Amino acid sequence: ICLAVRLLHDRCVLHRDLKTANIFVTERDIVKVGDFGISKVLGSRSGFCSTVCGTPFYLSPEMCAGRRYDAKSDVWALGCILYELCSGGRRAFEAPSLPAVVMKILKGEYPPLSAARWSPSLRRLLSRLLRLEPAGRPAAREILRSPAVRPHLTRLTGRAGLCVLAREAAEGRNGEDEGGAEFESDAERERALD
Repeated sequence: ICLAVRLLHDRCVLHRDLKTANIFVTERDIVKVGDFGISKVLGSRSGFCSTVCGTPFYLSPEMCAGRRYDAKSDVWALGCILYELCSGGRRAFEAPSLPAVVMKILKGEYPPLSAARWSPSLRRLLSRLLRLEPAGRPAAREILRSPAVRPHLTRLTGRAGLCVLAREAAEGRNGEDEGGAEFESDAERERALD
């Protein structure tokens, strides 16, 4: 999921509706991100948006407060997805009403993941993804280099369409100096975008 988000952000695209319902797994266990209906193409990597949109449980604090937001809002949503995957489907920010959900998000209040079940590196990553201030959240590139994620990228390096992105992330190269991900062909680029 994070590889797809990194690819979007490298191309100055905000998804703006990342949630578990928009993550799909094919019969061959390939994970895909879908529903780009409210995505936004920014003029640059440092661009901002101000329109509030998306699913309430995954909205970032800055969106809930009506402030400008950027790619770090997608990173917040990744944190919400990670929490949901680790907690057996429980959302990080649940409450009986929309205003109560917004208040929990604005306070950053969510039940901690089990220390007995989840590694310290995964729990640290989650806390970074769900930081209230966007500047404190990692970029998608940084997430891929985190101790909780990086070891798993080596398993992806042989899969079609992911090999270049996964290898670059696993090696810790950020790609910014090289102009982003490089693809051998248009077909390889299309597989990576699928």
